[in-house]
Amino acid sequence: RQMCIRDSNAMVTKTGLAYICENVLGRQLSKSEQISAWDRRPLRKAQIHYAALDAYVCVDLYFKFEKLLAEKGINIESLASVLEDISSKALKEEQIQLQQEDNEESKVDQVQEESKEAYRSCLLYTSDAADDLLCVDLGGRRIFQKK
Repeated sequence: RQMCIRDSNAMVTKTGLAYICENVLGRQLSKSEQISAWDRRPLRKAQIHYAALDAYVCVDLYFKFEKLLAEKGINIESLASVLEDISSKALKEEQIQLQQEDNEESKVDQVQEESKEAYRSCLLYTSDAADDLLCVDLGGRRIFQKK
């Protein structure tokens, strides 16, 4: 549902079924019902017509693409199979990427938790030691001074 066009030396991206319909079929597709109250029942006739047209135009686009590809000697079913393979591969790569990001986030969370625990231990040590000493020295740095 995304097409790119050149406009004054800049790449402009247009998206949506209505845009594809207009440029491939040469007809405008009304999107007037797109943001209507779809959760309300019963649906209005205009909503039913909109939904049916949205589905029907996809069939129309399929046949148009099939014809255009046939003119170039390309079988749409073969192309669909290749695109499905590419899509599957991209989906797997995306899932792997998301899994890696989750693992990295998990590691960051673990390090943050360990840092919090070390900080708590330091605070406990400092407050316990401060009861008996004027100051607490951790690794050569004065951390707490009792007044």
